[in-house]
Amino acid sequence: ATAVVCGIGINVGWTELPRELSGLATSLALQGRSVDRSLLLASLLLALEENCERVEDEAGAAGVVGAAGALSEVLGHSVEVKLGAEVMTGVATSLTPTGALVLDTTEGPRVLDTGVIERLRAV
Repeated sequence: ATAVVCGIGINVGWTELPRELSGLATSLALQGRSVDRSLLLASLLLALEENCERVEDEAGAAGVVGAAGALSEVLGHSVEVKLGAEVMTGVATSLTPTGALVLDTTEGPRVLDTGVIERLRAV
């Protein structure tokens, strides 16, 4: 069976950010938006369900992968990828047609189907 596991965080009600997130994150409240959390969750789950259905056929999957690449915050940037105890760094260059990350490392390109990705930011 094929599966995708993703983590999503939506800061809803924060009126101030923790110092370590300053300049990196925001919240709906800080953007002047007040939302019903139940409606937000229902909308998010509906959108995820619709995209999961699209992924079930090859043409739909290509569209989802293309959209993910266009919206990506890591493609074109230095990242750190954790694969269990192994940690790799490199530039996230693209996504394969199946959605795997292509990471350009000093040892050459790597295609990664799994891992925890963190965008490295200049200090």
